[in-house]
Amino acid sequence: MRFLIGGLEWPDRPLLIPSVDAETGEPVIWDRYGAASLPEAMAASTAFPATAPPITIKGRRYIDGALRAGLNIDLAGNAHVLIVAEPMAHMFPSNTAPAAKQMIIKLTPNPEAIEAFGPDVTNRTAWAPAYQAGLKQAPDAAKRIRASSAMR
Repeated sequence: MRFLIGGLEWPDRPLLIPSVDAETGEPVIWDRYGAASLPEAMAASTAFPATAPPITIKGRRYIDGALRAGLNIDLAGNAHVLIVAEPMAHMFPSNTAPAAKQMIIKLTPNPEAIEAFGPDVTNRTAWAPAYQAGLKQAPDAAKRIRASSAMR
């Protein structure tokens, strides 16, 4: 996971990463003050059954936060800008409306990424092409995120 996120350190800005305790079903929000390193939190947040095993952090096992409530926007509290990665938006669209004074930036796959990924999320041969297609989207996503920071 380290090579995907570029480092071990949490950013200086607030970053909340949702996950679920695999045994209790309780939501967990990882942040820079919690028990998980950034790579651990990201791995736990993407540990989806049938594609990745639960991630153990400090003796507890965690899985993808989407299994609790999709986007988990309700856990964001009074955050002003929410950046939501929705890699499955083309299969499971969400109808989220921001709360007052919130801006939601949705990062979703473009047609090239959707085609690369295909209809079967468990098809591991599609993961590398889908990842490459996602990398091509990164500059535009970064531009949108930077623009949201300027608007605050």
